[in-house]
Amino acid sequence: MNNSIISLTTFLVLLLIALGAARLGKTAIFVTSAMFIILSNITVTIPIDLFRFGPGDLDTFKPLGQPIVFSLAIIIYSVVYFLADIVCNQYGKSSGYKLAASNLGVQLVLWAYVWLSSCFVPESSGAAQFEAMKSMFSTSAQISFAAIVASAGPFLDVYVFDVVRQKWDKITFVKRFVPNPHLSTIIRMKLSTIVGQTVNTIIFFSIALLGNEAINAPTLVSIIVTAAVIKCVIALLDIPAILIHQRWLVSPER
Repeated sequence: MNNSIISLTTFLVLLLIALGAARLGKTAIFVTSAMFIILSNITVTIPIDLFRFGPGDLDTFKPLGQPIVFSLAIIIYSVVYFLADIVCNQYGKSSGYKLAASNLGVQLVLWAYVWLSSCFVPESSGAAQFEAMKSMFSTSAQISFAAIVASAGPFLDVYVFDVVRQKWDKITFVKRFVPNPHLSTIIRMKLSTIVGQTVNTIIFFSIALLGNEAINAPTLVSIIVTAAVIKCVIALLDIPAILIHQRWLVSPER
């Protein structure tokens, strides 16, 4: 089956799960977000191609040209930002920060568990499975540190969302050109997500690739821009889910 179909189906399924959690309430959102964090770690080494640019070749069934390859974890992690914005919009800034901290805590606990597990010496009968587990979960100390520092992105997402919401009604032209409350919510969510995702991307790749002799400055910029654009495009794809949540699935819990 085509990678694009699988990827989009995965994204839609995750959004449906996220919408269900949002309807059930804050606790369900926290649990679901933690699950997505774990899933993103499991799939971080799975490369996929979803977008194709440039001249294509119908003979090789690539009508839109060469693919841009990125990790499946990017799709999963984008839904974490969706849940964060739902929490900020419905429960406020404090709950948004708690969710970001909870996600970071899950990340740290998972890494600690994997590191401790890798310290064991397996029996010969389980050596192959052990090496497969290490290959799936293990990361270098530099990449782990980059991911921890880059977790500033979700916290910034919460901060930007709250600042924009506070100032939104004070800006006269906004009321005039964006009178629809659902549209204003979408704009606030997407603005905060794009800022958070972009900062997350810049920090992660700047630290993770630091000292890599094969990566020069132009290449690093190209990697960061490509990853940021992909994340922003994926972030825009959940707009219908935001409308569904706002119109029909807002939890009565406050």
